Amino acid sequence: MTMQPGHVFAGYTIIASQWADDVGSRYLVEHPHLHRREILTIAAGTSRGDQFTSRVQAVAALSHRSLVRIYNYGTEPDGTQWLTTQQIHGESLARRTPSLVEIGSIVSDIADAIDHVHSRGLSHGRIGQSTILLTDKQIGGGRVVIDGLADSATASAAPARSNDQADLADLARRLLIAASPTPVPETAEVVLRRGSALEPELRYPDCRAFAAELARTLPRQEPTRPAPTPLISTAPHPMPTPAQSAPTQLRITPTTSGAPRKSKRTIGLVVAISAAAVAVVVAGLVLWPSGTAKESSASGLSGVTAISVGSGAASGGTTACAVADRHAYCWGDNSNGQLGDGGTTRSTAPKRVDGVSAATDIATGFGQTCAVADGALLCWGRGFLVSSKTPSPIGGLSGVESVSISEKTICATATGTAYCWGGDDTPAPSPVAGLRQVTTLSTGAGTTCAIASGAPYCWGTNANGQVGDGTATTYTDHELNDSDRSSPTRVATLGTASTISTRGGTSCAVADGRAYCWGRNDSGQLGDGSTRHRSTPVELSGLSGVTSIETSGSNTCVVSGDGVYCWGANWAGQLGDGSTGDQRSPVKVDGLGTATAVSVGGDVTCAIVEIRAECWGDNRSGALGDGSSSTSSSTPVTVIAP
Repeated sequence: MTMQPGHVFAGYTIIASQWADDVGSRYLVEHPHLHRREILTIAAGTSRGDQFTSRVQAVAALSHRSLVRIYNYGTEPDGTQWLTTQQIHGESLARRTPSLVEIGSIVSDIADAIDHVHSRGLSHGRIGQSTILLTDKQIGGGRVVIDGLADSATASAAPARSNDQADLADLARRLLIAASPTPVPETAEVVLRRGSALEPELRYPDCRAFAAELARTLPRQEPTRPAPTPLISTAPHPMPTPAQSAPTQLRITPTTSGAPRKSKRTIGLVVAISAAAVAVVVAGLVLWPSGTAKESSASGLSGVTAISVGSGAASGGTTACAVADRHAYCWGDNSNGQLGDGGTTRSTAPKRVDGVSAATDIATGFGQTCAVADGALLCWGRGFLVSSKTPSPIGGLSGVESVSISEKTICATATGTAYCWGGDDTPAPSPVAGLRQVTTLSTGAGTTCAIASGAPYCWGTNANGQVGDGTATTYTDHELNDSDRSSPTRVATLGTASTISTRGGTSCAVADGRAYCWGRNDSGQLGDGSTRHRSTPVELSGLSGVTSIETSGSNTCVVSGDGVYCWGANWAGQLGDGSTGDQRSPVKVDGLGTATAVSVGGDVTCAIVEIRAECWGDNRSGALGDGSSSTSSSTPVTVIAP
């Protein structure tokens, strides 16, 4: 079970969950005495204590100038094995196109680290473009990091015969193809073919030899370019500006030495590219050449633990908000004062909301925003329930844990109880009868859903079957009709669930790591390949290890074991797959690493990726948070720092 923020494990305080699956889980934590942030990795299963200890010690014994430290490790009385490592911030290399000169440096530094690992009788693991990071600054010292969940970094009699060199050659080829519009030169292709040969004896003696040979085929300095002439760009996806190039941390999938390539987590490398030096890290292995790395000017909103995207204001704009380092930040449409800065001018970059501290959750939509701060609920904006351009406390609540907003209703959980209010009948928070131990709650378009005592419940409007009890009636007016439910009703066919979302006549939930949706489906937002409405949950095929789900009523997204997937309406590229065509089945979002949460706002989608925020879709309101107001982006862009 995923541990929640504030939980204490082995003396470490949980700040945020980064991922969790059947292999194990990883968290951002705070050291009990040093008040330092570290990464805690917990194995799902247990192995012999001496095997775990020897494996960690073997990795910790590596001594390379650019390897991330293992800070601590241990085994709990119940046999649970864990370790903590240095926290790394970085940007995915899949989001960056390095030059030919930079590619030579990157490959050389990765090769140097891999050979060091091999020299200690260990194999490294799979190296892929999407799992390499670009750090914004050099990280001093450190050691190789094994997450304790995979066995690919074990002792090997012939580590040089592993797939490490072939993986490095495959990576280099992909980088070269992306860096130049012309084919890879034949001189370089010869080197790549040898490095990626299936038979280990046909490859280079070691990774350094491969990298050195490849470097001889690449330019050693950047070509001189004429001064650019200002032009109006017609490119749909311009290259990221420095403000967009904010770091994002990802994890890597390894392989066992000599075995077919399989997806398991292991040692990683992070890559820092600057004008003067390159630092390379792969999910735990950090590398850089001698000399001092130049600090990147790029900066992204970091420490993100909660995110929300909302639309529906009278202006038609979209607003996004996040909790980062326990402060509230908002950006995008501000026509109703929903950014909380006292004005009504939109912002294309995050703005910190004054008066909100110790924040843990946030929700925005329909011109109003609410945040949970130190157990209290603060709201601002102008809508049916809120009328204040700066944060104002909501009375009658304490110990608040989460909040959800719809056009005419606000709901919150407090000490395990669900509260909702809205309209003349319920102007103040009122407990929802019949529910206990509420952990998740979502409200939208007259319907509310919750997880109570581990079971899913919905109530309210049921025009499209979004309550999920097998009934539905065509909605013709604003009065309760036969299929509407005035009290919590168990969702049919789902015994237990971990999270739930409802909006716009569509509802979705996660049960046992699988995604289920029901209700409205005119845009394919149920993800079952059809446009037929459903009054009971349908399981989405092809998805596993699902931890988070959210629907906007026209499109839906999940965080699964291997990435973020979206489906439904896609007029603004809000599915993030590089297209603008609707999808009736899940498609994977391009270029994202390890995500922990996703929020869907109709025409904009945002995700938390390694405690940083990424957004995609319509940007006319500035809701992508990248400092611009371009029309849209059908692939993720990094939300910049304030």
